[in-house]
Amino acid sequence: MAKRKRNKLNFLYMKIGILTRPDNKSPKILAQTLAESLKQIGIDSEVVYGLNMLRRQVLPLRAKDRYQLKLHFRIRQKIKYFFADRAILKKLKQFDFIIVSECIPNAYWADFYPIERLRKILKKKIGLFEVFYLGSAPHFIKELEDWYGKTFNEYDFELAIAPVSYTASKSFDKKFDVGFNLKSSGLAPQKKNRLIALIDFAFEGYEAIREMQLRVLQKLDIEYIELKGAYSIHEIRELYAKAGIFFLQHFESFGLPIAECLSYGTAVFTAHSGWPMAFRLNENPELYGEGQLADCFYVYGNEKELEEKLLMFIKEFDGARTPLGIFNTFTQQYGPYYYGNAKGLDKLKRYLDNEIAATS
Repeated sequence: MAKRKRNKLNFLYMKIGILTRPDNKSPKILAQTLAESLKQIGIDSEVVYGLNMLRRQVLPLRAKDRYQLKLHFRIRQKIKYFFADRAILKKLKQFDFIIVSECIPNAYWADFYPIERLRKILKKKIGLFEVFYLGSAPHFIKELEDWYGKTFNEYDFELAIAPVSYTASKSFDKKFDVGFNLKSSGLAPQKKNRLIALIDFAFEGYEAIREMQLRVLQKLDIEYIELKGAYSIHEIRELYAKAGIFFLQHFESFGLPIAECLSYGTAVFTAHSGWPMAFRLNENPELYGEGQLADCFYVYGNEKELEEKLLMFIKEFDGARTPLGIFNTFTQQYGPYYYGNAKGLDKLKRYLDNEIAATS
């Protein structure tokens, strides 16, 4: 076998396929930012928007579908996308490694994404990139074990933004904290022409908190926008940049909107210090427990506290200085969520380089 060339960083050349869905959801954004992080450390990669192909072409028709799709529907989908899906499979064979960017627990449902079968077809190692490790979510582990026993999908290696989410999880040899490279997407603090509050999408069961937010905003005559329907990535980021305040509605396993708002210098208001779970600075955060947060977060426990926090924010608000201060606090306290995690990426690079060297 011919020897692989080394790049200018003295690592063996490789190319990684980042497999995800085309939807304007978190897996797509993670895939795009990961590609930029890999580029910065000298690794070539390509985002392939073909994850749904696994359900259509790789999952056998005789296998039970996780969401119980009708057999005739699955057959129609298989035929309709046959040639396009075949091209995706052919493309995936050209990469040295595949990294799947998808949400948990979806990524682990063996009757949703047949990872083991894909591995046998491609004869390549397959990793997973999510905002957290499965080990950070004991309730998801229980859900998977209740359904499968212990035979759910397994990946050759795992990437996550951080080792903390619902709880903290340790990083082992084949687990890599790569951070979130929002800087590469051009996000930066934006001057606010006027104070606007942005209210996140409604979440079932938390209607009373949303109503409280609206009452206080109306009472204080603060302009606000409620997120509803669907937005492109560009459209939603325009709103994040325009707003001075972003209101959370429930617990977030990581909260890409949180990181993106803070990147634009938009303050985050939360009714519970544990809602931005991955931003808790506690050493051992508990499942759905409260947390210590940096000063770019404003925590209120009731309507009176919310009104007081908003009045204080209005009094101190400056369209230029306030966003810059929020951004600086964000990057100082949560640097890997904006710049990426250099140490974790270097560890990943060395692991992949060793794997390539072992097969060359």
